[in-house]
Amino acid sequence: MSNISINIEAARTSITDSLKLISEGKNEQVIRDSFTSYLRQIFPDQPGWVVRHIQGTEAAVKINKGKKESTGFVDNLVDLAAIEYEADLTKSAKFNEGFNQVKDYCSSLANKGHNPELIIGILSDTVRWYAYEINLSELPDEQLNRNNIVLTQIDSIDCSANTVTNASNLVNFLCKYLGRIGARPVSAYSISKDLGFESVFCQNHIISLQSIVEDAFKGNTAYATLIEQLWCNFVSYLREDGVSDQFDLKTYVDEYYILTLGKLLCANFLERSALSSDEQELKDIISGTFFENKGLINFVEYDYFGWLNSEPHLLNMTPVAQKIQQDLVAYNFKADPTEDLFGELMAQLANRSQRVLLGQEWTPSWLSKRLVEEVTSNISSAEDIRLIDMCCGSGSMIVWGLAIGLSFIDPSIWGWLIWTDSGPIGADSTVCRP
Repeated sequence: MSNISINIEAARTSITDSLKLISEGKNEQVIRDSFTSYLRQIFPDQPGWVVRHIQGTEAAVKINKGKKESTGFVDNLVDLAAIEYEADLTKSAKFNEGFNQVKDYCSSLANKGHNPELIIGILSDTVRWYAYEINLSELPDEQLNRNNIVLTQIDSIDCSANTVTNASNLVNFLCKYLGRIGARPVSAYSISKDLGFESVFCQNHIISLQSIVEDAFKGNTAYATLIEQLWCNFVSYLREDGVSDQFDLKTYVDEYYILTLGKLLCANFLERSALSSDEQELKDIISGTFFENKGLINFVEYDYFGWLNSEPHLLNMTPVAQKIQQDLVAYNFKADPTEDLFGELMAQLANRSQRVLLGQEWTPSWLSKRLVEEVTSNISSAEDIRLIDMCCGSGSMIVWGLAIGLSFIDPSIWGWLIWTDSGPIGADSTVCRP
């Protein structure tokens, strides 16, 4: 996602069209749509924020209006950057109307629990651009709204003169405030959307991983045969309609991708930042040494993929892991995860029949919450708490067990908490923090 290509001439053309539409008195939607149509040309590599700008049109947010709350629609929402487009910001009435909308959207994002330091408000007519941040020193104790939030302008550009310099200023502004490092909230949705099996970034990684796995199978046929046999035996154990003697390389690679992504995510959460590791640290993360050094023994198991995470294959794996790690720099890892981050990703595995075949049907977060609430409601505050999930998958039940249990029960009376899974990636992908 980094080192993206730029087409300055496309940026100049977009400015030319915007100036023409504004002079003709076109409405904001026409102007916004015209600008948006140029983004893929200006940024031919299509970084993630460009895709999210295009897909984040008219994103719904809750607007606090004092005694009541209503639903509003952000023109475009890119992670924690809320953009309000107006038809012509040289007109003071349009500017003031747009600025109040920016206040509404920034308030909504902060009220939702996002870090106010990461929220950016942007006001633009696609020629003139203004960036704002929330003034943290004047944050009220109550819910934010347009009347009590204070926004500070941190940047602005005016591309009325269509020069190469102004086109470059536009590109730099967009990259600075929409392509920000460490600003995208980590959620099950964002992970599955950005790095799930339907994303272009994932597909590139899968191609690389498949090549590595195929070479490993060819290089050590004896061990490869053993893995195939163990995999088929496992699948046969889960099936109700007989024995499986067909090894599915695609599913094996898909599982390997999720496992690798999970390790890199966990390492980032432990460090509270998006890591940019050297070769040795990447090897340690993939092999599990990184976690052992932090006292997390057996966090990474050998399982069906351990041989690939050992030399000589580990050396081939690190460049792929590095690219996946680079894809994670957009996310904010300072906050603890509050949900099962891998459920939606696991639900994308191949097709439904293969997921059921592997015993991997995702338990929705809402259902896990209801189940844990039901169980804990029947436990008195004097009893020791013992929760067991023997089919934890990606850990949805464990996440809610911790969140709900620790919210109203003295942690000292927890007896034990056990989670396990018989699947190929099992509990390796569980992310939770007491």
